[in-house]
Amino acid sequence: MKLLFFIVCHRKTASLFYNLNKLSKFKNSTVLVHIDKKSNFDERDLVKADNIIYVKNRFDVRWGGISQVVTTVDSLNSYIDIDFDYVSLISGEDLVIKTEKQFIDFLRHHNGKEFIGIDKNGDRYFDPKDRYVYKYNSSFYESKPTNLQKIIKITSSVLHKAGFLINKQDLPYESFYKGSNWFTLSKIAVVFILEEIREKDLLRYFKNSLCIDEVIFQTILMNSSFKKNIYLIDDYVTDNEMSLRYVNWIDGPDYPKILDKKDLTRSFENNVFFVRKISPKLTIQELHDLFPMEEL
Repeated sequence: MKLLFFIVCHRKTASLFYNLNKLSKFKNSTVLVHIDKKSNFDERDLVKADNIIYVKNRFDVRWGGISQVVTTVDSLNSYIDIDFDYVSLISGEDLVIKTEKQFIDFLRHHNGKEFIGIDKNGDRYFDPKDRYVYKYNSSFYESKPTNLQKIIKITSSVLHKAGFLINKQDLPYESFYKGSNWFTLSKIAVVFILEEIREKDLLRYFKNSLCIDEVIFQTILMNSSFKKNIYLIDDYVTDNEMSLRYVNWIDGPDYPKILDKKDLTRSFENNVFFVRKISPKLTIQELHDLFPMEEL
């Protein structure tokens, strides 16, 4: 079995270097890395290895905007000829905590499953209607908005409630779904997703949507025959468990919680292969001590 790890990053972190060093030793894996266009570093500052490929067509990725989806779609389209059976989308602030053998053994045991989170509200799936029904402007995508942007954002929200700034395009699906934007999917599912996005012109439909990276891939798969293949789809588990991730949305003070050394000393379930978000204060050596690479 062949693996592809697709890392999207915007800054140099210990977790990024740890992952690149670790994954460079994986015999049956390829690593694809997208560095945010606005970042002040490039591939010359990172790890070089025969199985690491740096994406040439870089995008300026903004939280909440469609740029996150465009980056994923464009990169996977460009490198779809890479030999892989499963691709895992992770960020530079995630941590790969298991060995390649452990991951491959798990995927073989669950061969044909798709590991993507789907949010549920009790017995029903969560409908992210507010994400795609309204049109959002750039003020919604700013982590540190100016006073003017705050006013524009408030005004737009009022207009939304009054029935203005509506996405009037025909709905591409009857039902929409959301969940974690980090996933591990089979190449067959990825090819289907890319074709669906192209055939239904979904990037145009979602162009002015909000946080659609947590909606588009879930919606495509849940409205297809792949729905039955989604891991733990009928169980009462979190979307992060379904996508093989550990993310702490409970304890705070940040949401998700920024994980420090103490958080990482806990034991993780057998179906957890990725952990996020890793504190930028941790060093590569500390991460190595917690998850020694000698175990590879």
